[in-house]
Amino acid sequence: MSVSDRVRQIEREIYARIRDLPIWHAPKADVLGSIVLTYRDAIELVFGKVLHAETFDASPEEFGALVGQESRFRAGALWALKWAPEYCPEIGAPTNISPKELAGC
Repeated sequence: MSVSDRVRQIEREIYARIRDLPIWHAPKADVLGSIVLTYRDAIELVFGKVLHAETFDASPEEFGALVGQESRFRAGALWALKWAPEYCPEIGAPTNISPKELAGC
């Protein structure tokens, strides 16, 4: 099944917007480190909630929502880890990268 020209155009627009995010101006090592630390913190929180849900017999819906949240965090981190080496310079403007900024990428 071929992909239409319109879909390819939309893909190019999405990637252009991603490439223009300010976070990619920071040094590559800083961004990669921040991604990993933010993911670690987020997963620690989710796993704590999963343990609580499992211990106190949460409903299947609550448990499913937590598993879905972990899946979204993992997917987002993997995409950010893909883009950082592509878009970040080796040496960039020093910056403090907040978890909120990472969530926007």
